This record gives sequence, C-alpha cells and structure tokens, in this order.
Amino acid sequence: MPDLISKEAFDALIAYDSDTGEFTRKVRMAQRAPAGEVIRSKDANGYTRFKIDGRAYLGHRLAFLTMTGAFPGLDVDHINRNPSDNRWCNLRLVNKSLNARNSKLRASNTSGFFGVHYVPVLQRWSARITVNWRRWVIGYFSTPEEAARARDAVAWLIDPEHFTLNFPELSGI
Repeated sequence: MPDLISKEAFDALIAYDSDTGEFTRKVRMAQRAPAGEVIRSKDANGYTRFKIDGRAYLGHRLAFLTMTGAFPGLDVDHINRNPSDNRWCNLRLVNKSLNARNSKLRASNTSGFFGVHYVPVLQRWSARITVNWRRWVIGYFSTPEEAARARDAVAWLIDPEHFTLNFPELSGI
C-alpha cells in the first residue's frame, strides 16, 4: 500500500477551494482527467472520492490535509450531513461517538424521529439517547411526537451542537 500523500504533493496536483468545497485538477492525471477539471467523482454513499497514484482518498480528509497540513487523526463530520459538501465551514473533527450522533434517519426507522421507537409490550413510544456508546431511556410516551420532544430536550441539555434534533426550530427551549 502506498504511503499517504504529503500536503506539498497534493497541493501540486489538486487545488481545493475552501469556500465551495470543490477540488480541481492542476495537472492532467489520466487520459480522462484533464487539468482544470473539477473532480466530481462520488462513492456509493455520496462522499467525494478520487485516486492519486493508485490510492483512493476521501475529499473531506484531503480538505483537512490542505487546510491544516496533516491528515486528521479523528473522524471528519459533515455538519449539514451532506457527504459531498466539503466546504471548510461544513467540516469539523469529532470522535466516532459524536460523528454517529450527527447521522441521517435510518431506513429501518418506523417512528420518523431520532431516538424514538415503539415498545409493543407497553404499547408506548420510548425516547432514548446514546452518549459515548451508552444508551439511556428517557421515558415512555403515548405518541412518537411526545417522545421525540422529550428526546430533543435531553439532547439539547447534553450537547446541542452534536445531536441531530427532531425539532430544530424549537431548539433552546
């Protein structure tokens, strides 16, 4: 496996625009990769991904390389949850637990809300929250909306910057 690219080598090949999050080739890198072309390749999850000297790199990690001079030691979180938005103002370093908090609603979610699921045996909706990989039950409620509001209230108290809220317009209650 080749070594990670250095900031100097990367900057000689690719230009990163921190305001738009776009990467542009400075030199021709392949037959179909001319100089001056904006790199638009995405992986199956929507992340900007491209190869340099046979090694695949993620755009958000290369943004950190060019802006700070080193690859990040932690996860890089896209604040707005758009994996192809690599604007510098949209990226932040977080640990895996914080990165997991700022995720999209899972396809298997049946309540339509973060941290809310139905408990058939109780015939109630459970609100829960996970902090540092430990799950806490907040309570049981008659409707998923009530459970979601309770979960949001606790998330807001714990860490409003890193939790995805169900009702962001009500944040700071």
